Formats: sequence, structure tokens, C-alpha cells
Amino acid sequence: METVISDTLGALMPHTMVRDGIVLFVGLVISISLHEFGHAAMAVWLGDPTPRSPTRLLRGRVTDLGAVLGVTRGKDNRYTINPAAHADPIGTVVLPLFALFLMPTAALFGWGRPVPFNPSAARAKVSQKRMVILVSLAGPIMNLLQALAYSVLLVGLLALGVIGTGYDLADATTGWVSTLVALNLLLAFFNLLPVPPLDGGQILVHSLARTNPQWSSWLQQYGLFVFLVLFPMLPFILSPVQALSRAWITWLMSLAGEPLVLLG
Repeated sequence: METVISDTLGALMPHTMVRDGIVLFVGLVISISLHEFGHAAMAVWLGDPTPRSPTRLLRGRVTDLGAVLGVTRGKDNRYTINPAAHADPIGTVVLPLFALFLMPTAALFGWGRPVPFNPSAARAKVSQKRMVILVSLAGPIMNLLQALAYSVLLVGLLALGVIGTGYDLADATTGWVSTLVALNLLLAFFNLLPVPPLDGGQILVHSLARTNPQWSSWLQQYGLFVFLVLFPMLPFILSPVQALSRAWITWLMSLAGEPLVLLG
């Protein structure tokens, strides 16, 4: 009976699909967590203690490495790279797992819990508007930095001759890294779309607060509905980013004379 069940599951979901799905899920969770940590770190750096929960070590100071690593995580501390602090049950867990294992042809997509911060708590030289813009930009910038880090890793793998060795795991590794490069580029530009509740939307709302308060208020009130209307069109809206990602990865792969490798 166990053999029959195992063969059936293997036919429905090959082991390579499970393996790739798990790796990409972990990569997405890390990408989302570091995105949210970027927001929290920028807010704390600008003088706002809101994202950071006091901890026992070092009396909760910013230099508390344990808090950042999540080892001494206080209640709802967001100034940490610990994924558990940033995970949204639907956006970080359910939806990505559904896309990876039940609808593998769907685009990998997800989000984390918004990081709370207080614009009025910024240092004296930083206006509330500037703080909102900087904190909002920090998340996408963190995704761009991750894309750069994965790009360097990909070039390193190519330099070591990992790809083309004939080993499935070696070739799969370059596929995972290539996909995480594209994923982080997509997350960065997606979050910069000028529609609330995305980071780009928050930047637009606060940029218009003085020059056009009516539009700013309208976006705050109806931005989510605009986003829901635009959601089905996201593949078309983000197609230039996908093309850019493929061009970038193609160039990286060309450094070793290898073809483009992407999963999904």
C-alpha cells in the first residue's frame, strides 16, 4: 500500500518539483523578511524606536545583535531578520505554497506584515515626509541588494564551473539562484508601483500631501480598490521588469558562455 501511495504522489508531483518548490519557498520567505527588515532598520536608523521591541541584552539598544538576529526577540520586534517576525500567514505562507505546489504555472508572489513606524519620531533634521519616503524606499532597496548578492553568487558558481557538470543538483542550484535574482528584481519594482498600500503608493501619497491634498486623500481612501482592479493586469504591467530580469541573467550567464537558467 505504501509503495502504491508513494508512486501515485511521485506521478502527481515529481521529487524535483518538490525540491525546487521548497528551495524557492525558503528563498521567497527570506526575500520578504529582509524587505520588511529594511523598512524597520531605516526607521530605527532615523530615530524611531517603534519597530524595535526592548530586549534584555544591552537594554534594547540598536547595537543589540541578538535582537537583530531574532535570538533575543521581544514581543512583536520587527527590527530583526528573523522571518517569523515578518511572516504573514496568507501572504508569506499559504499563497506562495499554493502557487508553488498546486499552480506551478502561476507567478510566485507574496508579502509580509507591514512594519509599524512613527514619522513624527524621526530625528529633528528629518521631516515626516522625508522619513516616510526613506522608510518606504528601504524595502525595495533591500530586494535590489539581494538581487545583486544572488547575481554575485551566480557568477561565482559559474566561475567555479558548477553549471554544466552533468550533475542534476549542480544545474538545479544555478537555476535556483537565477530565479531568486529575478524574484527579488520583481519584488523591488512591484513594491515601487505608485498605488497604496504598496511602498510606491505611500511615497506618492506623502509627496502629494502638500501640493495636491485632494489626490493624496483620495489615494489613501481608495488606493486598495485601485490595486485590486489593477491586480489582474500585473503580469502585463510587470512584463518590462521580467524582460529586464531575463536580460540581466542572460548577461550573467553569458560570462561563462552558458544558456539562461530559470525555474518556473
